[in-house]
Amino acid sequence: MPIIALAWHYGWQGALIATLMNAIALIASQTWHDHPVDLLLSLLAQSLTGLLLGAGIQRLRELNQSLQTELARNRRLAERLLETEESVRREVARELHDDIGQTITAIRTQAGIVQRQAPENEGVKLSGAHIEQLSLGVYDSVRRLLGRLRPRQLDDLSLEQAIRSLLREMELESRGIVSHINWQIDEPLLSEGQRVTLFRVCQEGLNNIVKHASASAVTLQGWQQDERLMLVIEDDGSGLPPGSGQQGFGLPGCANASRRWAERSRFPALTARASALACHCVMPKGRACSVF
Repeated sequence: MPIIALAWHYGWQGALIATLMNAIALIASQTWHDHPVDLLLSLLAQSLTGLLLGAGIQRLRELNQSLQTELARNRRLAERLLETEESVRREVARELHDDIGQTITAIRTQAGIVQRQAPENEGVKLSGAHIEQLSLGVYDSVRRLLGRLRPRQLDDLSLEQAIRSLLREMELESRGIVSHINWQIDEPLLSEGQRVTLFRVCQEGLNNIVKHASASAVTLQGWQQDERLMLVIEDDGSGLPPGSGQQGFGLPGCANASRRWAERSRFPALTARASALACHCVMPKGRACSVF
């Protein structure tokens, strides 16, 4: 048994040491002279068992260490990928906002000039006004799309302020939805990619609640628990339609983004009359590298 125990804890080296110690103990005790063959066979069987078990355990530990190393490497690559992606999104959104904003301004200016140059022509004035309204509609649509590409709130506000701004923009109160937010996350621990991912999870969850849940109240909670970061969005509505799964509700992309940072995520957890979107992750010492 000592051979197996040492093999379990220290691999084949432990089994070898235990075998030598066992042999020395037998020689010192001189009890093996009565049944030498049986004792030697027993010692041989224990030694082989211990060595094989120790070799297998050591190999398993080496494979486990290699797996942990690869997982850590993949997490670092995922972090860099997400940060690069968000950097590209930010640059593209900024360029599109500036270029399209200037173009829309030029269109509105030209429409105003046309209206002033033909003050007596009602048809021209109406067409100019119509062009101006259409340009404003295009600008609003582009702003919404750019907001999906890169949440502009995150460039000027803290994450909590950005989420509160999102709640105001979605006009939940006018839709008959009472919102509550309880935010207790130490934001300086979060990287830029993590802030964006958290915001997108909130954005997608709230969009689904507005469109599909028929809810009258929604609660958004973010907090830290030991080394874990938690985010839960709950409502009192009907949840997703039966059999819909995650398809068509923006959740697959949300889940894929979150899993780059998260230890575990649930999209969504449903009950009979309510739905909840919940994620949590483990934060290593020194900084938060995993966010849903």
